[in-house]
Amino acid sequence: MSDVRDRLADSSYKRYLGYLVSTPTDLNLALDIIDRLYWTQCPKPKIYQKTVKDLTTEIFKTNTLENNQICRIEIYKLFNLGYLFKHQYKKRYKYTVSLTQKGINFLEYETSDKDKKLELKIEWGAWYCSNELEIKNFIIKELNIKYE
Repeated sequence: MSDVRDRLADSSYKRYLGYLVSTPTDLNLALDIIDRLYWTQCPKPKIYQKTVKDLTTEIFKTNTLENNQICRIEIYKLFNLGYLFKHQYKKRYKYTVSLTQKGINFLEYETSDKDKKLELKIEWGAWYCSNELEIKNFIIKELNIKYE
């Protein structure tokens, strides 16, 4: 196993990719990616499907290898969070990305004003507030933990 780590440590490119993957999600870039996939200026909102190359060109105005990797890694992070959906083509590595409802809710929350954020928090937290007593009872009875 240490042989594999030694081979990875020798390559500066692989160290750079490891650094990009290990960093937390860049909120500005994530919001920019999500915003490019959602259009709200028409009577009915539209969800676009775009390739990573198209998104990179729209965001960075160029499609260099480094910008493409940064955008691709952020897209994979958004896949893991459930904000994006992958539409695979018949070709092996060709796919487009689109937005899920969770991503639309995230974009709506992040771009809204303070009053709207409070309203959304109340709406999303309604289930937890209504079931708070049941959750406390489950913690006390089933897990034998004192809830403070």
